[in-house]
Amino acid sequence: MNELSFEPDWVSAPGATVVALTIEKSYEPNAMSEVLGLGTQELQAFFDGDLRIDQCLAERLAASVGATARFWINRDRDYQAQLEKAANKLTSSMKFPISDLERFGWINPRRHDASDALAVARFLGVKTPADFDERYGELEEALAFRRSATFDLEIGAVSAWYRAVELECARLKVSNWSPTLFTENLREIRSLTRLRQPSEFLNPLTLLCAESGVAFCLVRAPAGCPVSGIAQMVNGRAVIALTSRHLTDDHFWFSFFHEAGHLLLHSDQIGIDVDAKADGEDEANEFARDLIVPKSSWSKLMNLDVSKFSIVRFARDIGVSPGLVVGQLQKAKRIRYNQFNYLKNRFQWHGTNLERA
Repeated sequence: MNELSFEPDWVSAPGATVVALTIEKSYEPNAMSEVLGLGTQELQAFFDGDLRIDQCLAERLAASVGATARFWINRDRDYQAQLEKAANKLTSSMKFPISDLERFGWINPRRHDASDALAVARFLGVKTPADFDERYGELEEALAFRRSATFDLEIGAVSAWYRAVELECARLKVSNWSPTLFTENLREIRSLTRLRQPSEFLNPLTLLCAESGVAFCLVRAPAGCPVSGIAQMVNGRAVIALTSRHLTDDHFWFSFFHEAGHLLLHSDQIGIDVDAKADGEDEANEFARDLIVPKSSWSKLMNLDVSKFSIVRFARDIGVSPGLVVGQLQKAKRIRYNQFNYLKNRFQWHGTNLERA
């Protein structure tokens, strides 16, 4: 956790004052909605501190709850100042890739003033450093076991990516989680590896995952986020997210099958994978390898008279793309990492869309 989490954060929304006063006056929520002229969602936003107090609302508060309209205008102004102070403390305590957050459309274009820090905090769904630790502490603990001096890992960047994943997956409609159906669907998903265009395989991949209760999304990683993917259960919902950092089909699909392995083998843990060797990954790696090259074909691969034609033929025989076979030969040290890479399908990012290079 960052050290600033031990400093008290006094950010109290005007709605908290209203709640305290309405309890004294025994107001019911429905009555408050009516007297303030706010819908149910607007009233909740006000209580949460997400709705500004204008002159009209200030006058209604004064008439129904008490104090003066000026008091409520000043209360709102002070709250906004508290928010700015807390947001600045948050963004100065760790590195956030603000340029990428803007470039990816996660926050509005910067104004280069106090509102920039507020935009980051709002995107993250937090108001204070303590909020950040509470919301992203488990993620930070999971990352602590995977840090490597070789890679530039910033918890701010990873948290921003994780938040983008949350928002993207929340928009997806998925069935109830079924490990059995997901295992069955992995066979069909495996056949998608032969498709070369992301526009051809991403939609059926997403649908096959959703059918078996997995919210799948592909979210570009910002600077400082060396994450390949993540798998976890969130409120009974299975989630797999990838970054396609290496922009080749062997890395993309191995990462997907690796995360699938985490869901099926370690569903009680956050499976987050960065570009570094980490303990506890062997089972997921083996799961991915056996899905790409069945155990019954592994001996044949290890004894293959390696050439362009033998790789393509072997890939065709087992029903995957040649790039995945090249990746497995490289991992098994049958060939060097600079050999046969031309057989891999390569991708590129166009904004936040993945395309074939």
